[in-house]
Amino acid sequence: MRHEMKRLAATMTTVEVVLDDVEFFGGSATPLAGCLYAPAVSASTPLPAVVMCHGFGGTKEGTPPAMARALATAGFRVLTWDYRGFGASAGPRGRLVPGEQVTDALHAVHYMASRSDVDDANLSIYGSSFGGAVVSGLMAYDPPVRSVVLVVPVASGASLLMTANRRYEFQELARRARSALQRNARAGEATFVARDTILPQPPSSDASTASDVELDLESVLHVVAFDPASAVARSRTPTAILAVADDELVPLSDVEALFERLACAKELHVFDSGGHYALYNARLAEASAYVARWYGEHAHPASSERTEAR
Repeated sequence: MRHEMKRLAATMTTVEVVLDDVEFFGGSATPLAGCLYAPAVSASTPLPAVVMCHGFGGTKEGTPPAMARALATAGFRVLTWDYRGFGASAGPRGRLVPGEQVTDALHAVHYMASRSDVDDANLSIYGSSFGGAVVSGLMAYDPPVRSVVLVVPVASGASLLMTANRRYEFQELARRARSALQRNARAGEATFVARDTILPQPPSSDASTASDVELDLESVLHVVAFDPASAVARSRTPTAILAVADDELVPLSDVEALFERLACAKELHVFDSGGHYALYNARLAEASAYVARWYGEHAHPASSERTEAR
């Protein structure tokens, strides 16, 4: 791991990364906004690629971008993108329905597979926090990816909200969500609240993880009903999970239970400290080295040789 960190750090100082805004279509033909990170090579050169899925109520600018840049310096084309209704994507604003996000993620994978500058035999996927839950749900569709990385992944929507809120706060939140649903059913009017009203942020959060996004309060009911752990048991795609022992939002026991359900080639790497956001910032170098290694080890051999030859 130490060797990988030094190699990646050296690469990051010598490889120019270029960013390109892209658009593709998610479920229900919804236009979705994306950003493509890539090393500065010929645009016609097919490279291995990674589709990144960000966390709860976030946008492509908080994927985190440092991980996208690190993977680009390691030779990947990396897609960060906004779910429908968030960021620069179309769709009803602030409506967080996990099933819809899973559908959009499936479209993102197939969009990248369709690009001539992507080696579609070496396409992988990355999900952080609630994005890990989305990717877990996605695996039920057997997407055309070589390998998967889940970083501090949410294993249960209900567990996430009950961990982030005190019991009485969660009960009140659920009551308000049901009232919001009834109001919407009667009058067609959604009720919006700050993201942190639904998911209070832990001590490990900082300015880089802050968000002023507002969510439809009805989203609480959709999140609580989401059980992504049931989907991963069907996956046969090699999967690595990165967790943090003192994570305040995603209990290590939840991650370990998710890991046990995987019936594929798998690894679980637990970082000893730093909280939920450690792998976004303070321990990013360690995390990005691990992720690049995992994707490289599970690359399609023939495609890997062609890439090295170029």
